[in-house]
Amino acid sequence: MRQVVDFSPDGAGGCVKMYVCGPTVQSSPHIGHMRASVAFDVLRRYLHALGFNVQFVQNITDINDKIWTSAAKSGVHWRELAQKYEAEFMDAYAKLNVLLLPTAVPRASEYISEQIELVEILLARGYAYRGVESDVWFDTTAWKDYGELTNQESVDNLSSSEEDFREGKKNQRDFALWKTSKPQDPADARWESPWGIGYPGWHLECSAMSGSILGDAFDIHGGGLDLRFPHHENELAQSRAAGRDFAAFWMHSAWVTAKGEKMSKSLGNGLGVNFVLNSSRIAALALRYALSTVHYRSMLEWTDETLESSKTAITRLKTQLGKLNDELEEHGLSGLFSAKTVETASIDEFKEFVYRMNEDLNVSAALACVWQKLKFVQTLVAQKDYKGAFENAVLVRKALDILGVDPYSAAWSEDEPHISDELCAQIEELIANRAEAKERKNFKLADEIRGELLAMGVEVEDGVGQTTWRTKDV
Repeated sequence: MRQVVDFSPDGAGGCVKMYVCGPTVQSSPHIGHMRASVAFDVLRRYLHALGFNVQFVQNITDINDKIWTSAAKSGVHWRELAQKYEAEFMDAYAKLNVLLLPTAVPRASEYISEQIELVEILLARGYAYRGVESDVWFDTTAWKDYGELTNQESVDNLSSSEEDFREGKKNQRDFALWKTSKPQDPADARWESPWGIGYPGWHLECSAMSGSILGDAFDIHGGGLDLRFPHHENELAQSRAAGRDFAAFWMHSAWVTAKGEKMSKSLGNGLGVNFVLNSSRIAALALRYALSTVHYRSMLEWTDETLESSKTAITRLKTQLGKLNDELEEHGLSGLFSAKTVETASIDEFKEFVYRMNEDLNVSAALACVWQKLKFVQTLVAQKDYKGAFENAVLVRKALDILGVDPYSAAWSEDEPHISDELCAQIEELIANRAEAKERKNFKLADEIRGELLAMGVEVEDGVGQTTWRTKDV
C-alpha cells in the first residue's frame, strides 16, 4: 500500500478491469460529486489512448436509509426518487463530457442474491457472526489483516453512528453485512435471507457487484477520498476474507473544498452542478477544466474565481488553436479540427505529456506540457515550419482530448451534442431489448429498460410499428 509501482493489467489482451464507487442517489449532484467522476474519466481516456481496453464498472447505491426517508417526506416511492436523482447524475456526467455508459452500471437493489451469497460464505468461513434478529456482522477480530488498506491500528478515529449501538455487535470495528428491517422501512425495501428479513449493509454491495461483473480479481478500485475508511477498508476485508483477491490498485480522488471544508450537502456548501453551469456550454467546459486539470490526489479549493480562471484558460486555448488552424489552412494544411485526425494520432509521440501522466496521473504537470507544446507550435509557425507545427498541434489536441477539455471537440460544440457510435449502438441495443420485452408482454422489464434509457438522457417515443429516440438536450 502507498508505493510507487509499475502498472500492468492482470486481464488477458491488455484489458484493464476498473471499478469505481458511484453515487448514492439521495439528492441532486453538486460539483464535489463530479470530482471523482471526472478524475476516473481522465484515467479511462488515458488508458484507451495508450491502447488498453477498459472494462469499466461504476455502481449506483440505491439502497439507503436516507433515500427512504427523503422519499417518505416527498410522498413518492423510493425507487422513483432514486431513479430521478440517478437521471440527474447521468445528465451531469454528459454535460461535463464524462464518457457515458461504463461497461456496467449495477444498482445495489439488483444484486441482492449475490450479496446474500457473499454473507453466507463469510459465515461459513468464520469471519461473520449472527447478531440480534436478522443482523449479521463482519468479525474484524477474526480477520487479522483488517486495517491493511489505511493502516488503521486503533478505533480512536471511528465516528459514532447508529450502527455502533446496535445490540448484538461484539466490537466497535465490526460492521453490518445484513441489517434487520425497521418498521418504517418501505415494504419493498426488505428482502428474505437465510437469517431473516432485512437488507444488505452499505459496504457489502460493492464487493458483491465487482466480483459478479469483474471476477474475483481486478486491476483498479477507485472512489472519493472519504471512502477509504471505512467503506473501502471494509470492502477489502470482506472480499479477501471470502477468498477473493479483489483489487490490485487503489486510487482515491481528493475533495472539492470551500473555505477549507469538504464540499457536501450536509454542510450546506455543496454547489449544485446545474447552478454552476446555468445552461452555459462555456461554463460546463470551464468546470470540466477546473476538475480535470488538478492532480486527483490534490484538494481543489473552490472560490468565486475558480470558474472564471478556467474560462480564461479555455478562451486562450480556443483563440490560439483557432488562429493556428487558420494559418495552417492558408498554407495548405487542413484537418487540425477533424475528429479523425485526433482519433488516429498517437499520444506516445507526446513524450513529455506521457511521462507526466505516467507519474500517478499527474495531470497538472501534463497540462503544463500542453501549454509548453502550444508555445513551441507557435515558434514553428514563426519559423515557417508548417508541417512540424501541424504535427505538434495535433498532439496538443490529442492531449486535451484525453483530459476531456479540447474546446474544438464535438462534445463541446454549440450545436447538437455529439453521440459516439459506441453509445448509439448501446442505445439501439437497449431499444431492441425493450421491444422484445414488450412483445413477450414483460412490461415490467420494458419499463425498467425505458428507465435506464432515461437515466442515460435518452427519450424514446413509440410510434406505429417503430420506436424513435433522441437525447433530452436536442
